Amino acid sequence: MAKKLLGCALVLAALVAFPSSASAEDTRCVGALIGTFDNVVVPKNAECILFASIVRGNVKALRGSSLSASSNQIAGNLEALRGSSVFSSGNQIAGNLEGEAPRWVGSLGDRIGGNFAVTGATGPGFSFQA
Repeated sequence: MAKKLLGCALVLAALVAFPSSASAEDTRCVGALIGTFDNVVVPKNAECILFASIVRGNVKALRGSSLSASSNQIAGNLEALRGSSVFSSGNQIAGNLEGEAPRWVGSLGDRIGGNFAVTGATGPGFSFQA
């Protein structure tokens, strides 16, 4: 019995001393945001200006939101979801710049490591990459 308790105590101590890798943290962007972040999420129907920031993961604009992103380093993807509007300018995007039924997506002077892909844009404007 004592050996079992000691074994359980050692396992518990190992779990506390060596926790599993933490998941990336999402930072909500409402208004303006500058800094270093794991992931950035623009909440539903919110407006966000992301400027001169480092994002270790992804940037995601949720339904009905508006995102203006300029001069950022994004290690993952920049995603525009249904009904959102995204203007991206002068960013370094290691992954994709993609839209799934957004109102519109614009990219001006971005360096995109992956693809620029927009499907099902619903707005009165258009999606472009220049």
